[in-house]
Amino acid sequence: MADTAQAAPQLSDYLAIAWRRRIIIVIVVLVAGVAAGAVSFLQTPMYRSSTEVLLVNPPTLASPTGSPIGGTGAGGVTLANEQALANSSNVVTAAD
Repeated sequence: MADTAQAAPQLSDYLAIAWRRRIIIVIVVLVAGVAAGAVSFLQTPMYRSSTEVLLVNPPTLASPTGSPIGGTGAGGVTLANEQALANSSNVVTAAD
């Protein structure tokens, strides 16, 4: 009996096949890319975002010397400051 067993395909065999079929591969990749881009750009954006800001004034603590620490003292944060910042033209413009 004659030995008719063939050797397993090598990587070079697969590369040779891919090289011969390169036009088909390029066309399929381009068509898929264009189709995906078209679907992406033609879809109506469906997203919504909202946020809430909770401002809590920290309690005013007294240091051992009796001067206030934190709170709405000289260095503290006040609701009026936060409101003025949120309504500033830079924030309003960036939100649009």
